Amino acid sequence: MRTRLSWTSYAPQILDAVTSPILVTDRSGRIVYVNGAFTRITGYTADEAIGGNPRLLSSGAHDAAFYAEMWATILAGRTWHGALVNRRKSGERYTDRQSITPLYGEDGEITHFLAVKTDVVEQLQLLAAASPVGVFHADTAGRWTYASGHATALAGRSFEELVGDGWLRAVDEADRRAAEHAWAALADGREAEVSLLVRMGDAEPGWVQLRAVRRRVAEGEVGFDDIVGSLEPVDELVAARERLARREQELRAILAAAPDGLLTIGEDGRVTSANAVAAELFGYPQGELIGCDSATLLAEVGDGDDGRERLPATTPIADGDGDPTAVHGDGTREGTALHRDGRRIPVELSVAAAAVPGGEVTVVSVRDITERKAHEERLAHQALHDPLTGLANRALLDDRLGQMLRASERTGEVFAVHLLDLDGFKAVNDTHGHAFGDALLVEVAERLRKTVRAADTIARLGGDEFVVLTWAISSPDDADRLGRRLVGMLERAFAGAPVPVTASLGTAVVSSTNCTAAEVLRRADAAMYAAKAAGRNRAVVDRALLTVPSAMR
Repeated sequence: MRTRLSWTSYAPQILDAVTSPILVTDRSGRIVYVNGAFTRITGYTADEAIGGNPRLLSSGAHDAAFYAEMWATILAGRTWHGALVNRRKSGERYTDRQSITPLYGEDGEITHFLAVKTDVVEQLQLLAAASPVGVFHADTAGRWTYASGHATALAGRSFEELVGDGWLRAVDEADRRAAEHAWAALADGREAEVSLLVRMGDAEPGWVQLRAVRRRVAEGEVGFDDIVGSLEPVDELVAARERLARREQELRAILAAAPDGLLTIGEDGRVTSANAVAAELFGYPQGELIGCDSATLLAEVGDGDDGRERLPATTPIADGDGDPTAVHGDGTREGTALHRDGRRIPVELSVAAAAVPGGEVTVVSVRDITERKAHEERLAHQALHDPLTGLANRALLDDRLGQMLRASERTGEVFAVHLLDLDGFKAVNDTHGHAFGDALLVEVAERLRKTVRAADTIARLGGDEFVVLTWAISSPDDADRLGRRLVGMLERAFAGAPVPVTASLGTAVVSSTNCTAAEVLRRADAAMYAAKAAGRNRAVVDRALLTVPSAMR
């Protein structure tokens, strides 16, 4: 258990003999004691300091959050360690490292705070005097607390301008992120070394090399961390190479983090670079993609019309007139990626030309749209098919019937429209419930599929009505035979349905007529009702729309 110190345990004559500056305040922050070393460093006599507040030393270099953290530490009974940029009585700024320790009364409550100061400047000035480079000191948050004369000269700023985070404003805007990354490395306990372009006042900007380390400073039984570093001028070429390497590293990180596959393709059509997403999409190790012919990776893509064309990126960059825009085009395209295992993967591609030293490359962004295409296909199927039976719905029926009418008018081919309505279906629903009724409709749809040709269209109009379109029949008798077969296939018993299920069917036979789809369906519907009127469970054929020789009728 740490010993709690009290103010009464310190005799002023003992503290007066200490060579380090010492300041004691009461709990409210009022100064009650300073020693001779304090006067020597700050310029304030005991008479001037006692009764005042430590703010008389404030330089304005630290914000309210800095002091809030300090007070929170010492009021919690812990010793605070850190570096402060203060101001002497003369107005000169200086940096000291402080340890502020709570002191306790007999009741165990904090009564005073003891601040022991070490002038960091005195230590670093000795180092800076013997060093050919600029020297600086900072806390772990990146706030500079000291800069040697050589350091301020290299940065082109005064110490007052560099203190705190002012040093970061001296760094060229393009390099500030690199400076922040260097400080993040120091915060993690790693060394930092980076070339930075600094704006030296009104003079031309210059390159400096910043090197810094984080160190552990012991103060008796405890310690704290700070940062010391150096600045030195560097050759512009060396700095430019480092900046290029840094940007290449950033680019690689961006490519690695991209959600889409990215390829660059040279003028010979071969891949010159690829990210990990592209490697996974095509099924190759990332290194093996380099040098692959893009034509083996990317199949045809849509040209925006009905036709198909090769991906522009797989052809030479420029056409005969040297115009790359004529080859690349704008916008995204849909195409096919060929996986290493032979699978064809639907993809969306964005293609653009990029100038590089010695020519141009094509940059291709590839996105796997397998799930999107499957979703679109599901939506398209749902838009044109009955959700219960999977048969064509009214929209698809109208489209197919319209096609048949146009084709018949051109060619004279005969086709038939069969409209089938279940007899007694309401009794099935009333007796067994809608769930069984739905199962019965699904079974009817399956029997219809097995009875007609694969090229014929079967649709459910709703409820218990179905339509079958049959193209290119040889005679109305063929339509009549199919109609009877459709009715007959329902006569077989349905599992679990004691109520008999039959159907009435009306057929309209059509050829080479100017009638509409609605009229054809009305004729078939009228024939179906004629079948019901005749006793149900039968088929009736209407030949009024058959414009062929009477022998065929």
